[in-house]
Amino acid sequence: MSARFIGLAIVSAALTIFGQQASVEEGRNLLKQEKFDDARKQFETVLAATPDDHDALIGLGRALLGTGNLEKAQATFERVLSRVPKDVEATSALGLTALAQADRIHAGGPTTPAAQSRYADAARLFEETTAAQPNNVEAWLQLGRARVGLDDLRGAAQALEHAVSLAPNDVSANLRLGELYSLRQSEYSKAIAPLQTVLRAVPENVDARRALAHALAGQGRTADAIAEFRRVIKAQPADDATWKELWDIYAGKGKYDEARKLYRSIVEDDPKNAYAHYQLAFVAYTEKKFPQAIDLFQKTLELNPKFDAVERFLGECYLAQGDFSNASNHYLAAIQINADNKEAYDGLAAVAQELAKQKKYDEALDIFNKALAVRPKDALLQANLALTYKDMGRIDEAIQTYEKALALGPADSQTLNDLGLLYEGKRQFDKAIDCYRKAEAIDGNLDAAENLGVVFLKFGNYDKALAEFKKVVEKDPTRERASALYSESRRLKVENIGH
Repeated sequence: MSARFIGLAIVSAALTIFGQQASVEEGRNLLKQEKFDDARKQFETVLAATPDDHDALIGLGRALLGTGNLEKAQATFERVLSRVPKDVEATSALGLTALAQADRIHAGGPTTPAAQSRYADAARLFEETTAAQPNNVEAWLQLGRARVGLDDLRGAAQALEHAVSLAPNDVSANLRLGELYSLRQSEYSKAIAPLQTVLRAVPENVDARRALAHALAGQGRTADAIAEFRRVIKAQPADDATWKELWDIYAGKGKYDEARKLYRSIVEDDPKNAYAHYQLAFVAYTEKKFPQAIDLFQKTLELNPKFDAVERFLGECYLAQGDFSNASNHYLAAIQINADNKEAYDGLAAVAQELAKQKKYDEALDIFNKALAVRPKDALLQANLALTYKDMGRIDEAIQTYEKALALGPADSQTLNDLGLLYEGKRQFDKAIDCYRKAEAIDGNLDAAENLGVVFLKFGNYDKALAEFKKVVEKDPTRERASALYSESRRLKVENIGH
């Protein structure tokens, strides 16, 4: 090959490399702008030409992490580490991925072993990162987050304290440390300095202000805490957690007049603050001043017609006054706004049960049917409907409805016990025994154990009857019926042996 062609090849290769580097840099800029999907496409184009480009792989992993494609992000970072096991950037990025995976699992409910495993992986990866880069503030910060996930609060505090020592004015590190001390460890004096650091830098940081208010309240600095809580509410009028903390400050000491005074002052500052009006109404409700509460709750609805909690409390007020029609209307309104308002369903069930006691069965059934039209798979509603059918003497319909409630699950011991009684009444003893045993197995239901003993006694199976009655009496010596049946079973057993 001539020198001319060799020179052209070198120039061509150099241009290709330069072009790839420019493409990677463009991808990085897209990441900074949080245009993750565009960044992903950019890095994928680079990798189509050079599959092992380190910077492009790291960029692709970060783009995938940004789009929430955590599994592919994990695979991408692991691919880098398979080639360069000590790559600090890939190790740290993989730690972020593990944290995101753990948080996603944890968001579904209580911390599970799967979430714990990912938090542990994240902690290990950030420990490797901080060992390689002791001054990496972000790695120490994320190590603290991972240890919080593991409920290692002391270890989390140490990691976050180290991050703050490296960067005393870092907002994220100070916020995490302050929240940890204020909200998780109740070390209020330690929480105040880092939270004040955050607020000096970012006065509008609501999370820091809320945590600071909590710490001040924990120190007994009530006036200072209230001032901070008010600033949170001004920024976020619908902040339920802050309203609850404010309420707790007063309600715990029964200082309703002071609470009312505070809420009125907030209303004066912000007349359209529906939550402040709601809190005023709630004070009246707590004091059982139901007509006054109703008036105030209605004013709240004028400001926010979609406030399901207000509709629910209106239902409570009318129920307390025996106005079942208005109570059920407001409970139903709450459910129509928010189909997950459990308290409203409970209120409807209470109304229906009161109507059933008064033998107003048609009205009770109408309420249940309206509620079930919104939430047909609610097991508790089905069970309460079955109870109404039972009170009406419509036993077969009651049995069918109880079975439907159990099929919707999870299995409820009281539902099983009630169903067992119906089967026993129809002399379907095998089914009754099965229900009682299942009810006992769930939570040791004593009613079910006693009823099971009665069935055994009917069939002359004295030993099994004695075992059930003894179990009940040992757990609750005040149950007179079980105690009497235990004595009767012993007497009958002796007589039977004598014959």
